[in-house]
Amino acid sequence: KLDNPTIYNYITLVPSVVGAIKEVILKRRPDLVDLNKLEVLPVIPFEPSIGLEADEMGFGVGGMILQFPNPASFTDVHKTLWASVPPKPNRTYRDYYFQCLLDPCHEFVHVMQNICWDRNDPNLWKLEFWASLITFNILHIVSEERRDIYPPGLKEEIMLYEYESISRIHRELVTPSLLQGYNTWKTTFGLSSPLEMDATDAANQLKAETRYLKLRISFEAYDEGKSLNHLCDLYFNPSNDRTINTPDQNNCSQIILPKVDIFSCNK
Repeated sequence: KLDNPTIYNYITLVPSVVGAIKEVILKRRPDLVDLNKLEVLPVIPFEPSIGLEADEMGFGVGGMILQFPNPASFTDVHKTLWASVPPKPNRTYRDYYFQCLLDPCHEFVHVMQNICWDRNDPNLWKLEFWASLITFNILHIVSEERRDIYPPGLKEEIMLYEYESISRIHRELVTPSLLQGYNTWKTTFGLSSPLEMDATDAANQLKAETRYLKLRISFEAYDEGKSLNHLCDLYFNPSNDRTINTPDQNNCSQIILPKVDIFSCNK
């Protein structure tokens, strides 16, 4: 039953999730009216090469457009590629159901970065760090306030699924150099690249490793007691010209920081 492309309606699910995130953000930051310009569009799969398949199978933001994959349109090539990353075979559609509930929490931060931060900043790994840092905290708030989308227990199921996924990557793919890159990325608050390529190339060429980096920082920074009001103020408090500097070490003591190592006993 899980290997059925009609098991979930992704075309309606993702806009609903994005709308719920926008709702909880605007409730706390009504001044971010530009969020109302956000469009949510499905990516149309095509099959010219594995490299492009990897790119089109992920969520992404460009300007004020959030794109998402529609797994119901996946071919066998897509499903084979997905099964080679972290999840298990024959669970493509269930896996993507979880992605549709979680990944918009990450991508929405990129939308807010486009509105509030320096758009000319070339360090994409820094933007990925700060987006990843509060992914699960946004999930927590949205799941608390929108039970129609996230019934009780679903948030925990999503997090358990993601922990299992990155645990598999940790066991099977993580190298000492990747661990060193991750730790440097974490301790420099995103200023140092964890991989020897930019974030866009890494997302296409090292899909599993890139997901590992983002999710690990999300897990280690998760703090359900941190209110979204506080996070919005610290991350996206606009100055008069509606741009701010990216958070740095000078104000990191106020922001959720990774305080644990989720694999400290499994290296």
